[in-house]
Amino acid sequence: MSNHILSLTSIRGVAAALVVISHLREYGYWYKDSLDGVGAIGVAIFFCLSGFLMGYLYLSRTLNAESGYEYLVSRFSRIAPAYLAVVVIAYVIYQYIDPLLPISVGNHNLLRHLLFSGNAGPLWSIPPEVQFYGLFFLLWISLVLYKSGAFVMLACMFVVLLVGQYYQYAFPGVIVFSKLAFFLLGVVCGAIRSSVQWPSLAISVARVLQMVFLVWGLLLLFLGGGFSGNTEFWNNTNNAIWAAVLVLSFSFDPGYLGKVLNSKLLVKMGAWSFSLYLTHVFVLYYASMFLGNSFLEAVLAITLCIVTSFLFYTLVEKPGIRAFKYILEKPVLKTFVLNMASRVIR
Repeated sequence: MSNHILSLTSIRGVAAALVVISHLREYGYWYKDSLDGVGAIGVAIFFCLSGFLMGYLYLSRTLNAESGYEYLVSRFSRIAPAYLAVVVIAYVIYQYIDPLLPISVGNHNLLRHLLFSGNAGPLWSIPPEVQFYGLFFLLWISLVLYKSGAFVMLACMFVVLLVGQYYQYAFPGVIVFSKLAFFLLGVVCGAIRSSVQWPSLAISVARVLQMVFLVWGLLLLFLGGGFSGNTEFWNNTNNAIWAAVLVLSFSFDPGYLGKVLNSKLLVKMGAWSFSLYLTHVFVLYYASMFLGNSFLEAVLAITLCIVTSFLFYTLVEKPGIRAFKYILEKPVLKTFVLNMASRVIR
């Protein structure tokens, strides 16, 4: 089974586009009230996708020192370079050039953002994502120990997750427990997807669901759906369920929809989605100084966001991933970390 699912890459691009669209009103572009909440939907899909990929790619793998280190390097390298670059860029602009920049990273909160705990602009969603990587790693270890006959750590993890989910409303938005259901349901769907031999009937049902979600999405864009990005949205487990089902359904061969979902443009947008998510506020903010509020100017602004994401991905994100992996996979550093880990475990 291939680990790369094109349709999910495209869905990631669509989710990022929803976030961009949701911010049009803030910067004076054309906007319909029916678009309220589409940004929250996009982020919800991101969170479920992260959980899905963790369950799909890793839970069936053997966990040892090598694979554990590979996981941590892969996850950290995937998110850190682009995120830290945006934090530095935002800091320089906000602190020394433009104090009105919406991504307000200054002397007062720079350290928080460098430590993946800040909440300026779209950066708020990165801390729970990074925390989830660590939480999943502990869950992975717990499951491995359980299979070996040791159940104490898994029992402790179960209690932590249960309490975290029950009191999710009490946690700030930058804490993983405030979005826990979205990540965990994604993990469950990913694990089921990779471990079950799905009959043709299930694939047919998945394709029907894909069409349902497509029609629902179009109706949402034109008619509205009553969603918003407030605490009530994130504390509603039903929203996590539909997001997880959406991700699971699009993990199957989309059939006729594949001509659209697997098109080069959508797949490319999926590859650039993280860069699009991180940079679009800069583009919308500065482009609004020159563009009006017509529909065509809103389309132009979105196009500029996509072009910028391509440039950022090509010049910053992709080289950054390679550089981080090159450094972290150096034999000397890897051996040192593994030796330190073995001493701690002992």
